[in-house]
Amino acid sequence: MIIKQHFTKKPRISFSERLTQAFLEDYQHVDKMMLILLFLHWFTASTIMAYAYGLYTLGFVGGGLVMLIATLAYMLYRGTVVFRIIVGISLMLFSAIFIQQHLGRIEMHFHVFIALAFLIRYKDFIPLLAGAITTTVHHAVFSYCQVYDITLLDMPIKVYNYGEGFSITLLHAAFVVLAVSVYIYMIQSLRQQFIKNIQFSDTLELKNQEIEQSKIALKKEKEREVAANKAKSQFIANMSHELRTPLNAIIGYSEMLRETAEEEARQEDVTDLEKIHVAGNHLLSLINDILDISKIEAGKMEIAPQVFNLPALIEEVAVTAEPLIHKNHNQFNLIMEDDLGEVNTDTTKLRQILLNLLSNASKFCKNGNIDLDVSMQQQDNETWINLIVTDEGIGISEQQLQKLFHAFVQADASTSNQYGGTGLGLVISERFARLMGGRIEVSSEVGKGSCFSVWLPVGKIS
Repeated sequence: MIIKQHFTKKPRISFSERLTQAFLEDYQHVDKMMLILLFLHWFTASTIMAYAYGLYTLGFVGGGLVMLIATLAYMLYRGTVVFRIIVGISLMLFSAIFIQQHLGRIEMHFHVFIALAFLIRYKDFIPLLAGAITTTVHHAVFSYCQVYDITLLDMPIKVYNYGEGFSITLLHAAFVVLAVSVYIYMIQSLRQQFIKNIQFSDTLELKNQEIEQSKIALKKEKEREVAANKAKSQFIANMSHELRTPLNAIIGYSEMLRETAEEEARQEDVTDLEKIHVAGNHLLSLINDILDISKIEAGKMEIAPQVFNLPALIEEVAVTAEPLIHKNHNQFNLIMEDDLGEVNTDTTKLRQILLNLLSNASKFCKNGNIDLDVSMQQQDNETWINLIVTDEGIGISEQQLQKLFHAFVQADASTSNQYGGTGLGLVISERFARLMGGRIEVSSEVGKGSCFSVWLPVGKIS
């Protein structure tokens, strides 16, 4: 049964839209971080600093007002440039509160540069400029108040405790401009890297979609291929049955006519009828091979194990194969281990495996030796039948061995022209061996021959 899956392709948005969305998500994430950071500033200004210098009103009320404005802005303008500007201003206002709480100590001025550095996380220079302008204006105004002894909440305004005047303010502003210039360069680098990351993510997502589409297409193609192979196997199986019926009739009639011609001493007719008989049997053998491979591919080939005497079967196969082996003037040697005894496996398929291997050896070997060595071997605490067919034929190269058990494939393209055959004999033998729980191993060397080793489990003998 073919399972259909539908792949819904997501609508693609433009890269500029994707980039805008990514920046918005990043801004919203950083906004939350900054709101928490501002709260920590307020907590510090209203507790630790207020306790140390007794400036509770400035720390709690002033810091609370800044925090309130930032919170309202977060609720209304989260993710927008408005909130980023308010964050830049708010951080500098907390710097002003810390500086005032410490009565202008130089150490607290470093908070300005730290707070400006926090704003780099936005990858946007606008809040950085807002913060720089805020701190510059603050220092200028408070420096003026300090020069003219203006107080705030009955407390003298002191932006510097190490001097006074606009010269110090200009020096501080110069350091701020220098820091902002460096920070803007860093922001540009971070922004470019962020854009590259989005580009990479966008490309990766597109590739993943293409891979997913390819996987689904391959799955559908595989399902179609399986269905086509099944239909092909069923067709070939049906056609093989249809062909075998008239072919058996042709072979039968050729035998009857040959017998009649022999009785009437019509030697010329006997020769022609023998050719018809041989050709018919050869064609029937090919059809049987095609039927077998079709059944195997369709999953309809069944194993019928039975207990039988192995030496008797081997001798029977040897008698059957000997005329074919001698046809190319080969010498056949049968070597059987003593006391082979009985085994429990599929007799018909074991016979066909051996005949296929011996037939293959006799086809590719001339004026040489063909050996069949039969023994029992122990592997993994189990007894196995080991049948080895060795020949002194043309051999098989390493490259040709890779496609040896592929259906309808000869070891070499020229082999079928010179030696004939469909290439199914070895394939069927290998598939039979697997169905019977065993395997076939091959070793070969070009010009020196080949060795096919069949391993089959003995099975349970009741």
